[in-house]
Amino acid sequence: ATVSNTKLSNLVSIGDNHVSVTSHRSLNTVRGVISENDFIPLTEKEMLEGLTDQDVINVNRITIRKDNKEIATKHIVLTFNTSTLPDTIEVGYLKVNVRPYIPNPRRCFNCQRFGHGSDRCRGRKTCAKCASKDHVAENCDAAPRCANCEGEHAAYSRACP
Repeated sequence: ATVSNTKLSNLVSIGDNHVSVTSHRSLNTVRGVISENDFIPLTEKEMLEGLTDQDVINVNRITIRKDNKEIATKHIVLTFNTSTLPDTIEVGYLKVNVRPYIPNPRRCFNCQRFGHGSDRCRGRKTCAKCASKDHVAENCDAAPRCANCEGEHAAYSRACP
């Protein structure tokens, strides 16, 4: 497969037609998550330098916000320059399991619906916590209700089917 990939990427014409061959970014890469406490002190750059020999082309640490401060977690999203996700990676003496990365679905912060962003929203402003059209989540004391499935959870909850 590598030989044919090289031949294809060097292709400049088909018959009398000039062509340009480039890799499809999302179809030729795959993202996975690793979780390792030993990597918390490392920067994304340091991790990338140590993992390039295992086809890692990008490293993004998952962070959380607490008391208005961004805190590094042990969870790291790795982008591999392959079409299949490896089961493990080796870092020094550690063999670390790689899980598939499943990003959150895109949710509009205006109407709370899935599939679009607030920049393209045509819906009414909706509370993310209780689905009311009368207020926003910062001022909400109501019981949670999902704007998408009407379940007993907020629109941002992972409990939403």
